[in-house]
Amino acid sequence: MGNLLTYNPSFNWADNAIDRNHQISSLNDAVVLARDLGDMLYYHPELYSEQSESASLLNSLWSGYDDFRLNFPWIKEPEYQLLYNLILFFKQPPSNSISLHELLQHTGITNNAWIGFESNCVEQLVYNNPTWHTFHRLFVSQFTLEQRRQHFEYFDLFFEAELTLPINKIKQLIDEGHVHDSITRIDPALIAHEKIHIHFKNSENCALNIDGTWKHEVVGFRIPETACIQLTEWGFKLPSEYYQI
Repeated sequence: MGNLLTYNPSFNWADNAIDRNHQISSLNDAVVLARDLGDMLYYHPELYSEQSESASLLNSLWSGYDDFRLNFPWIKEPEYQLLYNLILFFKQPPSNSISLHELLQHTGITNNAWIGFESNCVEQLVYNNPTWHTFHRLFVSQFTLEQRRQHFEYFDLFFEAELTLPINKIKQLIDEGHVHDSITRIDPALIAHEKIHIHFKNSENCALNIDGTWKHEVVGFRIPETACIQLTEWGFKLPSEYYQI
């Protein structure tokens, strides 16, 4: 599904007074989810290098719980075991890839991110359950309609409907006739529990919510394919039957 490469700076625990028990547990949760989905987990080739910033942490880790506590006195034994086992999930990257760009080059997979403990990272970093979900959500949000159909279970698991254009811009496109003529207007959510929705040319005021549920369903009406493509580009989700191949 995706490639995750260890972000080595997050393994630099020079300030050994910081309690990282929660970070360890959170990262472990993300690693388990990634493994179960089928993400590939790789360690950066320099993670184990004696010259790397992570060397101190790993050397202490392999020396055992009691010795590890000498350097990191806040560690709890369950979190120590999680950390010890967590590192073992990561495998050597293809062709010793040292960056997300190289992972793309060597695997052909475009869904790549760093993984490590919570820290500042200029690129996408997975460090807990929510950031792992975001990693996949951002990827599936770029799917075309055809890709959503081909990988529907994956898409459906992570996609969250959200407009890709300001609603006023979409209104302008509709008013100026730059969209399929089956689409007549888009309305914002004006009251509690209402969702952004799109209206279609139909005598019974057919309307679809942005999350793929019908606001006003009309039996027998089908959204034209061109309109489906347009809605997909705007960030709408379609009813599940529109993804059936």
